[in-house]
Amino acid sequence: QEQHAKASLCEQEARGELSDLEHARGLADGRVDELQTECTMWQEKWRLESQTLAEETSERAKELQASGAAHERMQQEVQQEQGKVEVWERRAREHEEKLQALEEERDHAKGKAEGLQQECVQWEGEFSKAQSWEQRARENDEEAKRCEAAQEQLSVRMGELQREHVQLQEQHAKA
Repeated sequence: QEQHAKASLCEQEARGELSDLEHARGLADGRVDELQTECTMWQEKWRLESQTLAEETSERAKELQASGAAHERMQQEVQQEQGKVEVWERRAREHEEKLQALEEERDHAKGKAEGLQQECVQWEGEFSKAQSWEQRARENDEEAKRCEAAQEQLSVRMGELQREHVQLQEQHAKA
């Protein structure tokens, strides 16, 4: 009977431990379920985030591709503009060279004009002298004509005086 009591006591203890173990197992199973739910939730969250990130990455890649294409177009435009700038710079240099040549021509023409101006001044001086000589020549011609007229009058007067002289001599001889 003692053994039976011991066995009964052992059985009760074993049942208590089993009950404790079953309770602990129930708690552990509950915790496992909680962790599995939490794990599933996190897996779903990571899957969604991964999907979102993949979509964003894909969008960003598309944007970068578009940006790269835009950048390439901009580079082409920049190169075209640089080509235009080079053409304009070359044209500007050509115009500058033409302008310089024209300025040299102008300076040469200006020098020539100054030379011609001086020559003109000299010729004007010569012309003025010639006019003054013409004036003198006219005055001399007039003077010469007056002299001729005076000489003629003098000649006439001398003829008259000579005749008077001859008459006086004749009168003196008669007297």
